[in-house]
Amino acid sequence: MEALRAALVRHQVDAAIGSFWQSLVEDLSAFLREADDRMYREKERQKRAARPSV
Repeated sequence: MEALRAALVRHQVDAAIGSFWQSLVEDLSAFLREADDRMYREKERQKRAARPSV
């Protein structure tokens, strides 16, 4: 994931990538909700990391 993010940065592409693995998906909607939540948390983490410290 980090290598993909670095390649996107080199090409000046902004992206947030989330991942979530579960061996047996019993509740697909919960699985997708968790993956979506993780993606948005990562996006917020990237925004905070990019802000200059003052």
